[in-house]
Amino acid sequence: MLCSREIAWFLAPAAPVPLQPASPQLIVFLCNFAYSSEKDILNSEKRVLELETSQHRVIMTLKTLSTEYRDCLLTTLFLLAAGLFLVFSCQSREESNPTLTAIQKTGTLTIITRNNSHCYYSYRDQDMGFEYDLAKAFADYLGVALKIVIADKWEAMIPSLLNGDGDIIAASMTITPNRMRKVAFSDGYLDIKQHIIVHRDNTAIRELKDLSGQSVHVRKGTSYQENLENLMRTHPELKINLILHENVPTEELIRQVSEKEIKITIADSNIAMLNRRYYPNAVMAGSISETQKLGWAVHPKSTGLLTRINQFFKKIKQNNEFMEIYNRYYAHVNQFDFVDLKKFHRRLRSRLPFYRALFIEASKKNGFDWRLIAAQAYQESHFNPNAKSHAGAYGLMQLTRRTAKSYGVTNISQPKQNIFAGVRHLRHLYDYFEIENEADRLKLSLAAYNIGQGHVRDAQKLAVKLRLDPDKWASIRKTLPLLRYRQYYENASYGYCRGTEPVKYVKQIMIYYDIIKRRAIEYQKDMPVALRPLKKVSIFLAHKRVRTFFLADGRCIHMAGVHHHRIVQRVKFTLNASPQGIEIPAGEIGAADGAGKKRIADKHRTIGIKRNTSRRMARRV
Repeated sequence: MLCSREIAWFLAPAAPVPLQPASPQLIVFLCNFAYSSEKDILNSEKRVLELETSQHRVIMTLKTLSTEYRDCLLTTLFLLAAGLFLVFSCQSREESNPTLTAIQKTGTLTIITRNNSHCYYSYRDQDMGFEYDLAKAFADYLGVALKIVIADKWEAMIPSLLNGDGDIIAASMTITPNRMRKVAFSDGYLDIKQHIIVHRDNTAIRELKDLSGQSVHVRKGTSYQENLENLMRTHPELKINLILHENVPTEELIRQVSEKEIKITIADSNIAMLNRRYYPNAVMAGSISETQKLGWAVHPKSTGLLTRINQFFKKIKQNNEFMEIYNRYYAHVNQFDFVDLKKFHRRLRSRLPFYRALFIEASKKNGFDWRLIAAQAYQESHFNPNAKSHAGAYGLMQLTRRTAKSYGVTNISQPKQNIFAGVRHLRHLYDYFEIENEADRLKLSLAAYNIGQGHVRDAQKLAVKLRLDPDKWASIRKTLPLLRYRQYYENASYGYCRGTEPVKYVKQIMIYYDIIKRRAIEYQKDMPVALRPLKKVSIFLAHKRVRTFFLADGRCIHMAGVHHHRIVQRVKFTLNASPQGIEIPAGEIGAADGAGKKRIADKHRTIGIKRNTSRRMARRV
């Protein structure tokens, strides 16, 4: 061993404990010793240096050294100090970031979240949701796979995280002082406020003071409960009857307000604005909080993972990826037309069922979601097969005679021919735009359906000139309106176009699509379904002009095309109930048509004719 007779080095642990990271004092001591002056070393006949730390006691005994051994010693000590610094600092980082290390070793990021419309859900066998898409982007950023863990209860998420069941809570969780005492939060990625939610008819509740003496329904363990309790402590005059619901999602409480089952609930602004599309009667009153932030939560010791999360959010906000994800779920939520949405919901009940089967069949043949086609048809004609535009477009899908002829249509107002030709035309446009991103490709196709593919091509060329991505709908919705101005359209291949119309057209279709799609979202566990299944119903068919009937939801049955009060038949049958709604088994129900009477039978038995003068059209059995 080098200088074994001249140097004695003793490293004696003060206690039998595992090796700990080197203390700063030890590193400084070694470096200072390595750089001690030659004079100090040579003039010392014997020098004893001692350093005590909480883990180690280091004693050096140094006798007079020769120049040869002195140089070797200095080099050795310097390298030793550097090595200790590297080894122990790496060990320190690993021990302070156990979660990040485990993620990198296993190649899997585990997210704890909730199964609802703004966090995570499955639609047509595809995982989606705002929080899910953010988590998937973060997993890609780390280069690992994503695993989803659904928390049974909202209040169970933080204990689950602390128990090691997941790496991150990504569930639109508000950053609050109480939660910050338990977990570490990322930088806030979305600003929200808590709002009072009441029925449109309830004009008495508009601000915080109006809640005094009222019953307010919120889910247990949420930031709503925490905020309301704090407000009652700081405002003694505020007497609120706080009713806590065990594991009932905010969306369900909003639905109950809309249907007047409860009077008041509280919701974050992002949830409230999204759900007023689905429940137009539930309105946002005043806010009861200052601006708050949503954040991701990690274990308090996972400092390295927290750093990477913050770096990730900073990056996707700079490159606009965050806004792309946000717009998939919250696009145009600030725009709310109560009259239009009420009419849309009403016509979903009164008109859509006539054409639902045709939409499904045509969409299946052309590779589209039938709910998208239904949304487009409503935007085109409000489900009116006899609709005619000022531009000479006809029918449910508003086909021009030229387009209809190209697809072999012989009767442009006949619903089946019109729908099938319209969907085939949309498919043709979809194939025309060879774009990798399916969402952008679909929106460009819809815009081309409305304004023509030539104008969309002009808008793409203009996007290139303006250094925008021509394959992104975010770019095209900016350039299409510019084609109204001479300086832009005079050099365009297809000239002037009313570019604001296709932008509005696509926006409205996506809003309607979101509403129709909402009914088919597959919640996995505790998400209550607004459609309550019925086992049996009584159907009444009027004497004249009745071609069919349909189910509006799980509570009642509405008739379509009823123009006569006389009831001619009643049929009792069993329905197939599912979370997506209630459907009548194929072949069980016939139709009453024309002036004559026709028996309607189910496959089990036929119930005799019942005559009545009541205008009542449906009732529970």
